[in-house]
Amino acid sequence: MIPRHWFLRSFIIALILTWVPTLVGQAARGAPGSPEFGYGVYFDLQGNLFNESLDTASNLGFDWIAINVPWSSLYPDPGASPDWSRYDAFMAYAAERQIAVLASVSAPPSWALTPQGPDANQSLQFILSFVQRYPGALQAIELFPGANTSQGWGSTPDPAAYANVFLTVQNGIAQSGSPVFLVAAGLKPGLSSPDSSTINDLDFLQGLYNAGLQSTMPVISVQMADLTGEPLRAPDSSEPRVLRHYEQVRQVMLANQHESGLIWITQLCPPSGTISSNDFQYQENNAKVNWLSQAYTQIRAQLYIGAAFFVSLNPGQLQDSIAPRESLVQEGLNYHPFYNTLRDLIAQNAPQGFLTRQGRPKDSIVFQKPT
Repeated sequence: MIPRHWFLRSFIIALILTWVPTLVGQAARGAPGSPEFGYGVYFDLQGNLFNESLDTASNLGFDWIAINVPWSSLYPDPGASPDWSRYDAFMAYAAERQIAVLASVSAPPSWALTPQGPDANQSLQFILSFVQRYPGALQAIELFPGANTSQGWGSTPDPAAYANVFLTVQNGIAQSGSPVFLVAAGLKPGLSSPDSSTINDLDFLQGLYNAGLQSTMPVISVQMADLTGEPLRAPDSSEPRVLRHYEQVRQVMLANQHESGLIWITQLCPPSGTISSNDFQYQENNAKVNWLSQAYTQIRAQLYIGAAFFVSLNPGQLQDSIAPRESLVQEGLNYHPFYNTLRDLIAQNAPQGFLTRQGRPKDSIVFQKPT
C-alpha cells in the first residue's frame, strides 16, 4: 500500500509544475540580455544529500543550478519508461525558489547515433519532451557538452554535424514557443589527439563558425573541471588547460565577428594535481580558497563572461576524482572551505551591494536573437 504522504507530495509537485511559468518571468543573471554576472553550481541528481544540498543552494542565493541529463540513462531504448521522480522533485524545488536551471543534455544513446553523431531529429524530440515537461524553471540547455571529444559527442567529433544538430534543436524549440535557449558545445580545453577522438577546442569552435553558427549561438560554454597553474597564468599553445584559456576562446569569437556572444564556464574547479605535481599546493585549504577567490574575481571582471558554475554542489554517488572532493556540501554536512567566501561573493549581486561588488556590470553586452 502506497503511503498517503506520497500522494500528497505528487500532487504538490504537479501543482508547482503547472504553476511555474509565472515564477520565472525574466532572464536570470548571466543569461543573454542580462547585464549582470551569474553564479551557478552543478547538482548531482543521483548524488548524496539531495535535500540538504538544495537548501544550501537556496540559502546561498545561486542564480543557476545545472544538472546533467544523460539521455542514454533515461532512454536506453526508444520504448523505455523513464523514472522522472528525482527530476520532478528537483524542478519543483527550483521553480518554487525561482532558481534558473541549466540542463546539460549528454550521453546520446547508441540507438540515436549515426556515423556523424547524434541524430538531429531524435535529439530534438528528446529535448522537446524535456523542455515541455518543465516549463518555467528550465531556462537553458547545454547541448552535448564535450562535443569536441568522442566521449561527449558519441562519435568522432565533427563541427559541421554538431552545427546541424544545434540548428535543428534550436529551431524546434523556437517553433514550440519555449523561451529556453541553447548553450553551445561545452568545450573541453585540450590538444587534438592523434586518433581524432579529440579536436582542439579552438579548432572545433572555428569549425562551428565555418558551419554558419555565428549569429545563432547566444552562449558558448567551456568546461574547466580540472586546470593547472595559478589563475593569472597565461595560456600557451602547449598547455591550454589554464583558467585564462577563456581569452583564447574570446579571440576566436572576435575573429568571427561574434562580439555579442557570451562565454559561460559551466564547470569550474581548482587544480587537482592530475595535470602537474606543482598543483598539489592548491589542495591545501587556504591555497584552494585563495585560488578560487582570485579566479571568480578575475572571471567576473570580463564583460564577455556571463556565468560560472562551481563544479559540484553535493557529493557524487560515484566517488570520482573531482566532484566529491570539491563539493560545496560534504559528507557529515560539512562545507567546502570556499563556502563562506563564495557566499560573500554571491551576496554582492544583491542591490544593496551594488557599489562594493567586484567586477563590472556587463551593460555593454547586447544579444541579437537569430532571425
